Amino acid sequence: MSKNLKRVLIEMVGASMIYEVLLMVVAGFVAKPLGYMVSSLELGIVVGILVMIFMMVDMARTTEDALASKNEKYAMRTTMLHSFVRKAVLVVVVFIFWKSKYVNVLGIVFSIFGIKAGAYLQPLIHKLMK
Repeated sequence: MSKNLKRVLIEMVGASMIYEVLLMVVAGFVAKPLGYMVSSLELGIVVGILVMIFMMVDMARTTEDALASKNEKYAMRTTMLHSFVRKAVLVVVVFIFWKSKYVNVLGIVFSIFGIKAGAYLQPLIHKLMK
């Protein structure tokens, strides 16, 4: 992975952590009224963070590999395959914890939205790190 891509990836993960911290705070307040255990939502968010970081790293590597190949067909096949694998990993993780009383699937799913928040907040983090 190139040095520039690593920097952007670190900035995106850092930006995503802002969202994740806010999500944990909100989960702490709304868990009881919604009938969830606070600890299960928090553990779901932690599992979601791990899956999110895996997905971000895989997207970065896939994008870099596809661009470096300079082959349109290879790039299309590679990105489609990796996109499918990322979604499959998420489905497997949700399936594993579906009946768990210790890890809430809702926390995992909401935590994955941190990818989007990281993408939107990355320019701000980049500006702050200069």
